Amino acid sequence: MSEIPKQSKILILGLGNELLMDDGIGVHVIRDLQKKSLPENVSIAEIGTAILSAQTLLEDADIAIAVDAVNIAGCPGEIFLFDGDTAMNDQYMSLHDLGIAGVMKFLPENLRPETIVVGVKPETIDYGMEMTRNLIQAVPVVTKTIELIIEEIISTNCTSEQNTYKHIASKIARKGVMS
Repeated sequence: MSEIPKQSKILILGLGNELLMDDGIGVHVIRDLQKKSLPENVSIAEIGTAILSAQTLLEDADIAIAVDAVNIAGCPGEIFLFDGDTAMNDQYMSLHDLGIAGVMKFLPENLRPETIVVGVKPETIDYGMEMTRNLIQAVPVVTKTIELIIEEIISTNCTSEQNTYKHIASKIARKGVMS
């Protein structure tokens, strides 16, 4: 009799400073996800700028999905997917002094979950609680992207030992959700 694979623990983190307009995209996406019915093995956390508070949560996850504003060439509201290695090598630029890549460096390698960063290009980073129109419109698209990522992880029974990011990114790109 073959062993039934365990269901991966998926953690979704919303990063950013909602006092700096578009920088708060991760927080707004988490709030949108809180309205959704998510599988039991999925937990969400509104981290904001308190990234070090996510360390214990990350240690317990098999797969982490971080939503953050990213300083990258592109159009405001454009969505980018990065794997954990890219994030760790600073090839994506968080707008925070200590982003997901920074906190991962504090974790022992054997406790680091496989990570997917869902980055969104901001339009305006300035004092204010209201996001720009482009980022407000991006929230449901980012939410849908995350739902598809979760669906793919569960349907393919991806575990942290597999290369989840490459599998997921190619599936999501083919579905055209991020355009």
